[in-house]
Amino acid sequence: MGSGSKIRVPGRGAIAAAFDHFDTRAGGDPNLHTHLVIANKVQGPDGQWRAVDGQVLHQAAVACSEIYDTTFADLLATRLPVRFGYRDRGPRAYELDGIGDDLPGAFSAFMGV
Repeated sequence: MGSGSKIRVPGRGAIAAAFDHFDTRAGGDPNLHTHLVIANKVQGPDGQWRAVDGQVLHQAAVACSEIYDTTFADLLATRLPVRFGYRDRGPRAYELDGIGDDLPGAFSAFMGV
């Protein structure tokens, strides 16, 4: 609030929508993930609806994504007989454990099949 929006105040009433996707952006590989869209308005302590500080949300995006991915994997492992582990495919290759490269390779548009 204020001149140049330099005063930060608490907000309430955040609104978000989640959209589940089942494959990669290119559409060639299975990749269960969720996109979250967050509205850019919250209600300030004075009752006025104000813009969210987008810089704070942007800085938290990776941490929020990692928390979501870890929580999702933990819930799956709690409810199903599966485990997760890291593969040597890059920094975020967190996948079902115990599955050889041949199976994903049979379904993957990106693994040289």
